[in-house]
Amino acid sequence: MGKVRVYELARELGMEDSKPLMRILRDMGYKVKTASSGLSPDAVRKIREVVAPHIEQARRDAEQKQKAEEAAKEKGGEEAPKVKVRRAVRIVNRASEAQKQALMDRQARIAAGETPVRTAAEAMEVAEEKRRVEEAARREAEEAAALEAAEKERVEAEERAKAEAEAEPVPAEVEEQPAVRAETVSPEAEEPTVTETKEEAEARRRRELPPDQLIAAQYRDPAPAPAPARPSNGAPPARNDRGGDRPRGGGGSGPSSAPPGDRDAGRGRGGPGSGGGSGSDDDRDGAKKGGAGAKGRGGGRTREITQKSRAPRRHNTSFSRGGLSKRRKKRKKTPEERAESIKTVEVPEIISLADLADKLEVPASDVIKYLLKQGQMVTKNQGLEYDDAANIVKAYGFKVKESEDDEELDLDLLEEEEDPGDESRPPVVTVLGHVDHGKTSLLDAIRKTKVTEGEAGGITQSIGAYNVTLGKKSITFIDTPGHEAFTAMRARGAQVTDVAILVVAADDGVMPQTIEAINHVRAAEVPFIIAMNKIDKSDANPDRLMQQLAEHNIVVEDWGGEVPCVKVSALKGDGLDELMEMINLVAEMQELKADSTRQARGIIIEAGLDKGLGPVATVLVQNGTLNQGDMVVVGDAYGRVRVLLDDKRQPTKEAGPSIPVSIVGLSDVPDSGDTLEVVDDEKMARQVSEARTEKSRKERIKGSGRTTLEELFSQVKKGEQKELRILIKGDTQGSVEAISGSLLKLTTDEVKVDIVHGAVGAISESDIMLASASDAIIIGFNVRPATAVKRMADQEDVELRLYKVIYHAIEDVEKAMTGLLAPDIKEVELGKTEVREVFRISKVGQVAGCYVVEGKITRDSQIRVVRDGILVHEGKLSGLRRFKDDVKEVAEGYECGISIANFNDIQERDIIESFREESVARESL
Repeated sequence: MGKVRVYELARELGMEDSKPLMRILRDMGYKVKTASSGLSPDAVRKIREVVAPHIEQARRDAEQKQKAEEAAKEKGGEEAPKVKVRRAVRIVNRASEAQKQALMDRQARIAAGETPVRTAAEAMEVAEEKRRVEEAARREAEEAAALEAAEKERVEAEERAKAEAEAEPVPAEVEEQPAVRAETVSPEAEEPTVTETKEEAEARRRRELPPDQLIAAQYRDPAPAPAPARPSNGAPPARNDRGGDRPRGGGGSGPSSAPPGDRDAGRGRGGPGSGGGSGSDDDRDGAKKGGAGAKGRGGGRTREITQKSRAPRRHNTSFSRGGLSKRRKKRKKTPEERAESIKTVEVPEIISLADLADKLEVPASDVIKYLLKQGQMVTKNQGLEYDDAANIVKAYGFKVKESEDDEELDLDLLEEEEDPGDESRPPVVTVLGHVDHGKTSLLDAIRKTKVTEGEAGGITQSIGAYNVTLGKKSITFIDTPGHEAFTAMRARGAQVTDVAILVVAADDGVMPQTIEAINHVRAAEVPFIIAMNKIDKSDANPDRLMQQLAEHNIVVEDWGGEVPCVKVSALKGDGLDELMEMINLVAEMQELKADSTRQARGIIIEAGLDKGLGPVATVLVQNGTLNQGDMVVVGDAYGRVRVLLDDKRQPTKEAGPSIPVSIVGLSDVPDSGDTLEVVDDEKMARQVSEARTEKSRKERIKGSGRTTLEELFSQVKKGEQKELRILIKGDTQGSVEAISGSLLKLTTDEVKVDIVHGAVGAISESDIMLASASDAIIIGFNVRPATAVKRMADQEDVELRLYKVIYHAIEDVEKAMTGLLAPDIKEVELGKTEVREVFRISKVGQVAGCYVVEGKITRDSQIRVVRDGILVHEGKLSGLRRFKDDVKEVAEGYECGISIANFNDIQERDIIESFREESVARESL
């Protein structure tokens, strides 16, 4: 015979569920994991012998219970609850007697020598069946007690209602009525109603078990957690989430709410019985009803309902879940404590609106709305001064305190020393002069290169730095563009130079850019040399050039002055040696010194974005030695020098004083003129960079003024100035600055140039979107947009202008600005017509019979009606006919019929002049 499954055995024994059988089997020592576990035939036989008698007894008890219920139903009426109660008591008593008998049997078996395992198994089965009986009995007892209590309450309520109706107390007596009712409660009701709960019955049963059965019972049935009672009508137990102010009753039969004056007295503690509702108008003592249940809201604890609990509660003596309410009345703060609890906001001298909103922990839009109500229009990125920010903080109810400046990082990491060193360094020579006067050609002749051929238009577009070694001495040359657009770049070149060479063509003489270069050299207070170039030309006139220089207070040595002058020819190489000797002589007089052992310090000559290398900056080392791998800070950018390139674009390991090199490895493109400093580690470099960035941001915020509504409306109302918005992208920072400066100079009273954005790098899609949103044109200098960028520019209708020569871009922008100016209106006279006769036609009005005296008259021309030399009317024709045909024009010597729109006072001998207005664009600003 095969094995029998646990669930099959449970079904055979008449058990509805396999779990009780599994627990019994485990207590008997059988290892069963699931209901599908198999049992051997011997084990099944033993289990039947142990379990079957108890199962049979349980069946008989169930049949007796069913018969008792049927008998109770047949009798019905008021006797039914009493029968149920008595029946439940008999069942409980019988179960108690059975339990005692089981205990006696167990002791007898132990004395006879039976094993504890078998005794425990039998006791487990008995306990399991007894618990089922007890639960059924308890439920019947609770229902009977509830019905009995409800009936008693109904009778008492009727008696109280009759007494109140007969007494009809005055209002003063009504106030004391709850206390009077409490005194008239019947003695029977005053006695506590004690009912054993399920949890207490289970605890008592466990206490009565012997130790071995108690352990097994704990293993089988862990003690349940206390839970709120559920009413018999199926409604969920009411929750009291409002603390202990007003306890709520269970789902009883009373009204769901009480009048405001009776809320404290009218709500009971309700339980599973039917009396857990709130008090009614007839019976306001809701606590009495709420106490009829077997279990209150105290976490499973039985509550006794006494006269004290029925008394009206005029103080906060209510109960919450599990005991007294945890809500405590907060102590009022003293004025000093309230003052200390107010938040203090620290405000710096300048703060953006967005940062201020973060400190106040409010949305920036709320602050903007507040300022709008005050008549001020701001954006969240605009800066606020301390006084204005303090007023906003006070308006929000906070204290304000001016923030103390934190200990700032030493932004100038390397202080200039009075004694820079004792080593001689090469001189730095800047070449200045007018465009096309041969500056770069002169440098090519000295370096024996051909840089000029690679430059657009043969004109230098950016600052270049070159180191030239002649014999045992070296000289660093800085070539600045000669065009006036590069004023700022040339100014930076003059600031870093030791000696300046002013190149002037002997044939052209002094030009505007020559004068500008002279002013920069004087402002920089550096010695300079006049290089008189193109001396080999037939029309060269050195004397005239010297005379022009003298007019600008520059007297050369040949004329008895102190300024050296060397005649050279860059094309033929004449005078170059003499020029180099003069440079060394001037440099020796200055005693240029440096210390190559210290950390490097330099200045950015030019910076740009290389497609393959990223940010690249040309640095002129002024002191110390710059090594590959050094950590540097350059303006707001920082980084480690990954690559060093000399002026010939060859890699090098180090660069000493007065040596120009290009560095790769910066985090961003620096600005020309920024100082490069070497720091110890990356942490210091990052801190200095962040400090400088924050400082720059504050300066920008400080510069962004705030516009009031009155100022804004006045500007909009005028509407006189037009605006040309431009976005500039270039290959170097110097080029971008030069274009921006030149274009800003074109601003007039009628047309304003607004540089929306200027940056180094290729034209990107974000630039297209910015230009589209700003209604700007894009000017690219030595950069090319990608195909996708061009396609987006066409889609967004953004104009792209690409240039290689600066002055071409400036000329085109000037033409564009000319088109923005209001055009001149020019009047073109067409002819004169004399009125010979006047007719009046219905539905048409006056029609003048005319003769074209001079020129012609057209249908779409404008006309003037002149009478005796006085202008009578100016307007347009409404009709032009010759005989019965409509015509477009009538020439001189012909007759025609004319009707004038909105004018019916035509008279004979009037002269009708026809003319046309034409818009003529301005040719210059």
